[in-house]
Amino acid sequence: MEKAKTATIIPFEEAAYKEHVVEAEIVVHGSQEKPYYEIKYRKAGEADYSIGYSSYNLDIVFEFLDKYFVFDNKEKNNFSDRR
Repeated sequence: MEKAKTATIIPFEEAAYKEHVVEAEIVVHGSQEKPYYEIKYRKAGEADYSIGYSSYNLDIVFEFLDKYFVFDNKEKNNFSDRR
């Protein structure tokens, strides 16, 4: 008898690609009335910085940091408590 095949469903957050970085910071552009927030980050093993994961909503940018970034240094960085 053939063994039944099964599939595992992985939540999107766990399957999503994560940036492996050694540093990241939120930079602000725009005006006081309508600030635009972006994440400036440096990937592990690279010398240049990248900018992305942007929004007009600061809370969303903090969520991006928590969900899509893994810090490859010994210090654990959790941005949830910085809101």
